[in-house]
Amino acid sequence: MDSSEEELLLVLVMRRRRRRMKTKRSLHIHPLLRDRLEKGLYYTLYDDLRQSEKKFFQYFRMSKTSFDELLENVKEAITGKDTILRKAIPPEEKLALTLRYLGAGSSMMDLHFQYRIEVSTISYIIRDVCSAIWRKMKSKCFPDLSKDLWLTSAEGFHKRANFPHCVGAVDGKRIRIVKPTSSGSLYYHYKNYFSILLLAVCDSTYKFLFIDVGACGKSSDSTVFRNTVLNNKLQDGTLDLPAPKQLSLSFERPMPFMLVGDEGFGLSKFILRPYGGKYLDNKKHVVNYRLCRARR
Repeated sequence: MDSSEEELLLVLVMRRRRRRMKTKRSLHIHPLLRDRLEKGLYYTLYDDLRQSEKKFFQYFRMSKTSFDELLENVKEAITGKDTILRKAIPPEEKLALTLRYLGAGSSMMDLHFQYRIEVSTISYIIRDVCSAIWRKMKSKCFPDLSKDLWLTSAEGFHKRANFPHCVGAVDGKRIRIVKPTSSGSLYYHYKNYFSILLLAVCDSTYKFLFIDVGACGKSSDSTVFRNTVLNNKLQDGTLDLPAPKQLSLSFERPMPFMLVGDEGFGLSKFILRPYGGKYLDNKKHVVNYRLCRARR
C-alpha cells in the first residue's frame, strides 16, 4: 500500500468517525424532552380542557369552535414530515403552543418546561404558525374596503350607538416589548415602558377593518394614522367611501361619512373627535356622549 492509498484510507476512516459522532449527538435527547409524549402539557391537559368550554376559553383565549376552525385553515401549512429519527410535532400541538404564547404572554422558556420542547424549536414553531395564520386568514379577516362594507358598518353604528354616518372607530393600542438594541428612546412611551403601536379601525361589532402595527411607541396615534395607507387613500379619494347625504329631511345639508376617534387625533375632514373643553353647552355634551358611545 503506497502513501496515497494510506492517506485515502485515513480520510475515509475520519469521515466515518465524524458521521458516528454526529449520529450520537443527534440521537442524544435530554430526559426531560424524551418524555414529551407522556408528560408534556399538551398530552396531559389538552383533552381535559376540551371537556369544558369555559376552561378551554380561559386557557387559549379562544372557543373550541374557533380553535377547530383556525386549525382547519392552517393545518396543511404547519404539518411537518416524520423522519427516521423522530416524528413531527402534530399541528394541533403547534397551534396550542402558539396560542398559549400569544394569549397568556408565557415565555419560551416556560413553554419549554411545560410542553417539553426545545426552546429553538418553540421559536421556529411560533414563527411558522403565525406566518401561516396571516397567509391563510388575511383575506377572510380583512375583507376589501368596498362601499358596501362601509355602508354596512355605518348602519351598525347607527343602530347600536345612534350615531349616523360613522363607518368605523379608530384608536391605538400600545403593546409592551423588550427594548430593541441601539434604539435609544424611539420605543419608550410616556407611560414608562417600551412598546410598539397597533393602530386599528373597527366596526360596530368590534371586528378589525384595518390595522397598522409596528410603529415606534413614542409616536402619537395621530402621527401614525397620518402616515398609514388608509389615510393616504382618504386624502386622494380612492377609499370608495359613500357619497355625502342628508342626515334627515329636516337637515338639508349633505353630511360626509367619517371615522370617530378620541382627543389624540387631530380634527380633519374624515375624522370626528369630541369637542374640547370643560364648559360645553347641552348640544355639545350630547354629541360627545354619542361619539364616545360609538367609539366604545
